[in-house]
Parts: sequence; structure tokens; C-alpha cells
Amino acid sequence: MTFENLAHVAPANGSTMPAPDAGTDYLGADHVAAFRASAAITAARAFYAGVPRGPVTFGDEQPVPTDSTPADRLAAYLGRNLTGTIRA
Repeated sequence: MTFENLAHVAPANGSTMPAPDAGTDYLGADHVAAFRASAAITAARAFYAGVPRGPVTFGDEQPVPTDSTPADRLAAYLGRNLTGTIRA
């Protein structure tokens, strides 16, 4: 999944698509950190960087606490206000 995230983001941000070979370690020692670094927020920032924000598309990016989950960061980037969100 990490490779797929990197491969889909590469054309959107103008970088070279990574090589799909078994010899490349895309995860390193911290698999969770590698996945999070390649996850949806990275893809969303690349794909939607030039999309105008407004009532027809996404709202303005909203602030999130530093300990926010990747899902919360994505929601806030796409305009969702997370103020008052109940956190488990």
C-alpha cells in the first residue's frame, strides 16, 4: 500500500514514479511511519493543490491539533471543521 500511495502521488506532484521492484525498501525500520508519510493527506495535497475552494468543491483548510489522526488531517485539509470533535 505504501508503494501504491507513492506511485499515485508522483505524477500529481511532478516527481518520478518509484520503481515497482522487490529490491527497494519503501518501509524502512518504521513501517507505520512510512505508511503515514505516504498516506491519503499527501495524495490529497498533491491532487487537489490547484483546485479552487468554495461551496462547490472543498472548504478552506481547517486547523488541527498536532496529535490528530491521519483521517482527521485529511478531513481538515478538505475543509471539515474539527472543532469539538469527540476523540477516543
